[in-house]
Amino acid sequence: MLSIFTVVDAIYDSNPGDLIVIDEPELSLHPSLQRKLAQVLLDFSADRQIIIATHSPFFISWESLRNGGSIARVVKENARSVIYQMPVSMRDVINGLISNLNNPHVLGLDAKEMFFLEENINIVEGQEDVVFLKRALLLLGIDLKGSFFGWGIGGATNLPNILLLLTHLGFTKVACLLDNNMRELAERMAKLYPNYSFFIFPTDDIRDKKPVKARDQIEGLMDSSGENVKEHYREEVAQTISQINDYHSN
Repeated sequence: MLSIFTVVDAIYDSNPGDLIVIDEPELSLHPSLQRKLAQVLLDFSADRQIIIATHSPFFISWESLRNGGSIARVVKENARSVIYQMPVSMRDVINGLISNLNNPHVLGLDAKEMFFLEENINIVEGQEDVVFLKRALLLLGIDLKGSFFGWGIGGATNLPNILLLLTHLGFTKVACLLDNNMRELAERMAKLYPNYSFFIFPTDDIRDKKPVKARDQIEGLMDSSGENVKEHYREEVAQTISQINDYHSN
């Protein structure tokens, strides 16, 4: 617990405009406290420059990039430390990925673990591919070297941006396994990233799927874009959230 007291002391003794450097703020902290501390540091970074060296995905904040923050990966190469820092040009790319309402997990906690992987990343299109490919490996009695990128990349259309991200972070061994109907995309990416490897499933999906039948329209609390809460539900939603907050407060 000594680490957290040191961090808190450094923060509250600081003044706007100060530079604060914190090494491994996650030490001895429960994951829930790591989340809270990360938010405190983000709040204070509004008028202070805070540099964190961490091995915890809880302190990786994509949102900080929107406000001028920066994220870097440090690796050891040929007995020396090399810093791979994402350029400013990646901010719009990251913003697009984290704003994906249909696949909010693309850069979620599991994907953030990539910062702490040495190499050998395996990319598949979606979460079903991760789940069922693992099952297929068990059924076949074979192992797959490397680690999956999170729970997939939220669809093959995200592949160009994900590969660009991994390149800027210094990864050199990335294997991409795509569905058969994404062969053209794989060939195009192979030309742009000759050091990465691209493989194609013999089928258009990881498992059989039944035809999707038409369904009646379903009304939601928000419009289909997810940008607006319908006016006639606002008060009821607010009351429900208030009741949940009261429950957690007692």
